[in-house]
Amino acid sequence: VVGMPLRREIATLDRDAVRDAARAELGLDADRPTLLVTGGSTGARSLNRTVVQVAERITATGAQILHIVGGAQEFTDPGVDRYHVVGYSDRMELAIAAADLVVSRAGAGALSELTAVGLPAVYVPYPVGNGDQAVNVRGVVAAGGGIVVADAEFTPDW
Repeated sequence: VVGMPLRREIATLDRDAVRDAARAELGLDADRPTLLVTGGSTGARSLNRTVVQVAERITATGAQILHIVGGAQEFTDPGVDRYHVVGYSDRMELAIAAADLVVSRAGAGALSELTAVGLPAVYVPYPVGNGDQAVNVRGVVAAGGGIVVADAEFTPDW
């Protein structure tokens, strides 16, 4: 075995085939572009803060947002139309199938899953620790699978 093991639900995911059903199950509009935002199971405070601040601008384009804020985050839904917030999801395959683009941290698990299904991403590596998330994402970005934005630069003005 080489690489990161993937859950069966991700390894066998055909996003195109299940997109409409996934959006319906998540309460999303089947015909709108969908941005998925996730900071992992515990969330990412800086990602959450920035996305909330720009949610209205994003949805004004006609897109919808599925924002998984993380189970450890206190969060107040800003009440923006087409902005859907959940604390935690144990059905990430549905969220990934529903999405056209994702904003995510660059942990090994998320990076492997998003790359495996070909979902384009804006990766915002966690700025604390030994820098492993910034290293993780280099190959994916070099191959055209996404872009990387430093946490300090991921602001409403970005």
